[in-house]
Amino acid sequence: MILSLDTETTGLDPWHGSKPFLVTVTLDSGESIVWEWDVDPLTREPKVLREDLLEIKDLIDNCERLILQNSTFDLKMLKTLETEDWSWGEWPWYKIHDTQFSAHMIASCQRRDLTTLALLELGIDVKPFEDAIHAATDKARRITRSKSFVAEQGEWAIAKAGREDMPSAGEKTWKADMWLPRCLILTAPDYVPDWTEGQDPETHPWATILHNYANGDSECTLLIHEKHENYLKSRGLWKIYVERLKILPIVYNMKETGVTLNKTRRDELYGEYAQVTEEIRERCVRIADNPELEDLPVNGRSNALNTVIFDQFKLKSPKTTKTGNPSMDKEVLAYWLDQLEAKDKRRYFIDGLLNYRKRKTAMAYIDGYSRFWNHIKDDWYVLHPSLHPTGTNTLRWSSSNPNEQNISKKQGFNLRYCFGPTPGRCWASLDYENVELRIPAYESGEQELIELFERPDDPPYYGSVHLLNFSTVYPDKWEEAVSNGGYEGAANWIKKNWKDSWYQKCKNGDFAVQYGSVERTGSQWSTADRAFGRKGCQALLKARFAKQEALNQHWIKTANDTGYVSTIPDIEIDPDHGYPLECSKTEWGNISPTIPLNYHVQGTACWVIFRAMVKVQEYLDSINKNKSDDLKWFMVMQVHDELVIDFPIRRGYEIRLREIKRIMESCGDYIKVPLKVGCDIHENNWSEGRGLE
Repeated sequence: MILSLDTETTGLDPWHGSKPFLVTVTLDSGESIVWEWDVDPLTREPKVLREDLLEIKDLIDNCERLILQNSTFDLKMLKTLETEDWSWGEWPWYKIHDTQFSAHMIASCQRRDLTTLALLELGIDVKPFEDAIHAATDKARRITRSKSFVAEQGEWAIAKAGREDMPSAGEKTWKADMWLPRCLILTAPDYVPDWTEGQDPETHPWATILHNYANGDSECTLLIHEKHENYLKSRGLWKIYVERLKILPIVYNMKETGVTLNKTRRDELYGEYAQVTEEIRERCVRIADNPELEDLPVNGRSNALNTVIFDQFKLKSPKTTKTGNPSMDKEVLAYWLDQLEAKDKRRYFIDGLLNYRKRKTAMAYIDGYSRFWNHIKDDWYVLHPSLHPTGTNTLRWSSSNPNEQNISKKQGFNLRYCFGPTPGRCWASLDYENVELRIPAYESGEQELIELFERPDDPPYYGSVHLLNFSTVYPDKWEEAVSNGGYEGAANWIKKNWKDSWYQKCKNGDFAVQYGSVERTGSQWSTADRAFGRKGCQALLKARFAKQEALNQHWIKTANDTGYVSTIPDIEIDPDHGYPLECSKTEWGNISPTIPLNYHVQGTACWVIFRAMVKVQEYLDSINKNKSDDLKWFMVMQVHDELVIDFPIRRGYEIRLREIKRIMESCGDYIKVPLKVGCDIHENNWSEGRGLE
């Protein structure tokens, strides 16, 4: 028996009270079953029947395959229904399939919501069912908010942004109240439209309107899975898809464990940023000397700021916004900083505006942490971000509520200071070093770069592609560094004196070149040359590394011919196929040359860390066997090329970290690229650490 399952819930955040109030399954025999529970309108708590849960559990236990759309969400929501004397048990991950994962393999740039998939894959438009329950829910929400209703029935707990028990709620919260039409029928039928006194509540359209919507979801999920399975098998991609599903229990457990942070450090950092932003604002207002400019907008612009920048300062923006106005984004601000003389007061203003925006953005992120956290003990809290392994066009993850993928580690904006291990525990971050530079170097056979990676201790570059490129594109600066620091010390001298200027520009330019920045002729600058800060840098690097440029051209041609690139095949899983990645197109319908190699390399790097996570988790499971939670090792974060492990402080933990490091490095064997992993130990917070000896 194959079945699909879907839940409807009172919100998006199971860690702040959201629970399922409806479960629907569709069997491969065509039968559909719905369990719907009344919701207490004052507490939003579903009144779940235990016998219903037993029926659902029996179906899950006895099916051969369980199909879900966004499986970790639905399964976690079901988990919230457990009680002290009843449990679902361990989820049968070996038989769980996810249509978001199969949809990503088939067309990674396409939307993966169920409405879109049903229309594209099945030709079924489920939008009318959604529109019907949407209209009914909106009507019910208006009724329960009316003065007459509140006066007679009291104030019901209607979903809205800003509720403490709904930190994930945005402006559109109607789906969290889809239980409301039925609740009105049973509780206050006189307020229901088209209600006839004495009518059987079950005969009113609002009694079944949600059933029609929910049944459509589970039915479509099953049919979409069948179609995806046939397609992936016909393309020889089924083994890769099945392997990829091994990340599901890891994602589930990472969300369950969460990420710990310290309120004292959070408040300290927030207070520091608030003080500095106010000082910057006051300084910028003084520099502008314009009575209209009293504040600085965090995003976008204001009329007063426009007047100062374009009329008073006479600055010209090198690009426009989508609406045709002069742009004032961070790239434009950086451009002006490059153009203005060091002592020009306008430069002080632009630098202040840029830093003001950065700190205000950081403060907004810090605010988000306190909105989503749950208290553990003392001044320790835990976050449970939503993790999305299929959330981008490549295999890179996205996350939300809050977004752990952009917890800044930049100097001066290091939000990692808030996060860290609770007392008695420790963190380790293990990071693939230069993985997106190593992959194209080894794949293309670029010998000079390969030798650089294989002699990481040799001067003057010490294994750094960026330093090698620095000597190529800035020969005068390189000579200055050698003159001041010597042949063996030039690298350290550059990083010490030009870390945030020339060296950072070189790094930015390097990635622009690698990912297909288009060379320009005449007076136009390429994106890469603009990043380098000098014209002609891109041409120098492309000439020096011709094999890597040939690899870039190969993937550009492949993308234009097929619409796809793929990762390097994993020789253990399928030596003949890589993971396919659809290449996004520009508004003119062609594929940007900056996309193909980027997707190929980034996708391959993400495939490697996915494989590493599976292998590392197997090792952690062996460590954790028969241990209590306080003695267990947990994988708590995956941030691009970095894994973060949370573990108890016990003698000999370094031995286990070395084994994790070895496991991660060995995953390079699957793509025939030698990889290096660095390991930092964080005893206090994520921003401070020491290397693993």
